[in-house]
Amino acid sequence: MSRPRPPCPGAWPQSENRARPFAASPRPAPVSPRQSPSVPVIVGQITMTHHHHQDRLPKHAPPPGTVLAFAPHGDDEILGCGGALWMHAERGDAVHVVVIFDGALGHRLGAKASADATLVALRRAETRAAGRSLGPLSYEFLGLPEGHHPPRQILARGAGRLAERLRALDPATVYAPWRRDGHRDHRTTSRGVRLALEAVNFRGEAHGYAVWTPLPAETRLDISAAMDARRAALDKHRSQGGSGALGEHMEALALASGIDQDGGPFGEVFCALGAADPEDREELYAPGAVVPPLGGEERA
Repeated sequence: MSRPRPPCPGAWPQSENRARPFAASPRPAPVSPRQSPSVPVIVGQITMTHHHHQDRLPKHAPPPGTVLAFAPHGDDEILGCGGALWMHAERGDAVHVVVIFDGALGHRLGAKASADATLVALRRAETRAAGRSLGPLSYEFLGLPEGHHPPRQILARGAGRLAERLRALDPATVYAPWRRDGHRDHRTTSRGVRLALEAVNFRGEAHGYAVWTPLPAETRLDISAAMDARRAALDKHRSQGGSGALGEHMEALALASGIDQDGGPFGEVFCALGAADPEDREELYAPGAVVPPLGGEERA
């Protein structure tokens, strides 16, 4: 359920909680990559290159209505689009997050393999607690095993489950990792979501976010007002280091996304999520294709 809140600095107008067709909110033309100098971002011992644009990026302004964010793991929605989700919640939009993978391989603090089930339960609890810091977010956990490169038939089955959530929630806006984010599970999630969007003939807005690999930014959101909530949310993920290394990464990414842009110092940038990969599309629409349950789901 969405609930209206008083407007906050930088927030979007209050939502009517109605989905609008994409045509009512045209996507701005992308900025040419030739206008994108590189800025080095230092995260701990890792040096990454974050691209920004000399020209001001168009403002990220999704329509009012239900929001559905797909996160490969609990914490990715904070790192990739947590500021946007906070602002959606402040506006009164209903915000739902589907976490795709179980998180059993996230042994940041030296957990043993025998404790996988315990770690999965812990990470779900941390994710719910983090969501409460961002707003009244609802979570669903698909619990799929992480760290694999699924064959296309399995990917099509997973996309079918994501399509079910799209049909049930009928979101106006979707967020998911962009297609080339630097983690196998993130790229798999992007493939599945793009396939699901085509399967339901999605007519809303679908935005790609970055967690590990900078994207070709098309729109920017000033999330300076959301940073305290993002920090509090990420701190709940103690099993993954919380506000330590992940926090440093989040701060650096947000600062890089705000460089040379109007507004506050912190930003999030997005690109169009794009179409499904042709080979994946062929598998989804293969004659006799079925979508059996995958198991492991949990909703909260």
